[in-house]
Amino acid sequence: MRFEVVFTGTILPGPALTLDHAGFRLEGGAGYTPRGLMTSYGQEYGTQWEYDKATAYDAYGRPIRTTVNPWGTEIVVTNSYDEPTGRQVYQFVDAQPNPTGAVQQTRYAYNQVGQVTSILSIPNNTPASTDNQCFSYDHLGRLTTAWSDTGGVNMTPQPSVGSLGACNNSTPTSGAQVPNRTTVGGPSAYWQSYSYDLTGNRTQLVQHDTGGDTSKDLTTNQSFSAAGTVNNGNGNGNGGPHALTSSQNTVTALPLRRGTTSTTPRATPRRPSPPRASAPWQAARSSAPARASPPTVPDCRCSPTATSSWSPCAPAR
Repeated sequence: MRFEVVFTGTILPGPALTLDHAGFRLEGGAGYTPRGLMTSYGQEYGTQWEYDKATAYDAYGRPIRTTVNPWGTEIVVTNSYDEPTGRQVYQFVDAQPNPTGAVQQTRYAYNQVGQVTSILSIPNNTPASTDNQCFSYDHLGRLTTAWSDTGGVNMTPQPSVGSLGACNNSTPTSGAQVPNRTTVGGPSAYWQSYSYDLTGNRTQLVQHDTGGDTSKDLTTNQSFSAAGTVNNGNGNGNGGPHALTSSQNTVTALPLRRGTTSTTPRATPRRPSPPRASAPWQAARSSAPARASPPTVPDCRCSPTATSSWSPCAPAR
C-alpha cells in the first residue's frame, strides 16, 4: 500500500531540517538524549519561532514535562504516572501568563483491568466548568456507554493500585433525582451507547437525549457482511467479513425518512478532539521499561463511524 503526504499552506520559519546518517534524527535546531529522545526543537529567540523549548523524560522514556514557545508565551505540559502500572494519572497544562492558574487539569481513573472509567477535566482552574466523562464496558471489554456526568468520581483510597476509581453514578440514570431523569451534564453534555453482534461488529449507536427524553434519541443501526463473506475485489460492495453494508439513522419519535439508508452514519460532532488520540480508551501499558505515551481514551462527542469491536468510538477525541 502506498501513501502520499501533501502539505499545503504557509511554511513557518525555522532551522533547516536534515536527517542524520541513520535517517532517524532531525539535525539542525533539534536536541536529543543519549537514548535518542527529542528534547528540543528550534531556537532563534529574536524572531520568536522557537517551538519545543525543552522536553524531559522519566526513566522509562515517558514525557513528564514539555515547554513550548518563547518566554512570555510559554505553555508547559506536565504528566504524572502511576509507578506500578505505568498508567497516566494526571496532566496539567499551564500557560504564561495566565491569572487563573492551570488552563487545563485532567485526572484519569481506571478499573482493575486498566480501562479508563473517567476523564475529569477542569479548565482555567474553574471547578464550576468541570467536564467529567464516564465510560462502561461489557464482559468482553467493549465500550458500551459513554456520557458526561455531574455526579463526581469515587477514587479507591490508598494504599491501592494508583488511580483506581469510577464515576459515582454507574449509569447516566442511576443517580437521577426527581424531577430529573438523568445526571448527564457538563459544559459539553452527551450520552451515547453501543451494541455489537456476535462477531464484534458495532451494530447500533444510540445518541441519547441528555435530558432522558427517549423520543429525541437518534439511533444508528448498521449491517455488515455475513460471516464467511469473501472480498472478491470487484468493487461491488462485498467488502469481505466485517464490511459495513448499510447504515440507517432514526429519531425514535420521528424517522428521518421512511426507508432511508446510507452507508455513511450521520455524524453529530460535539466538540474538537483532544490531543493523544489513536486506539480509543486504551490505557498506557503496565510498567514495561519502554517509552509510553499518555493514555489513549475515547471521546464520544463525535459520532463514531462503523468500526470493529476494538474501536467503537473512532475517530477518537
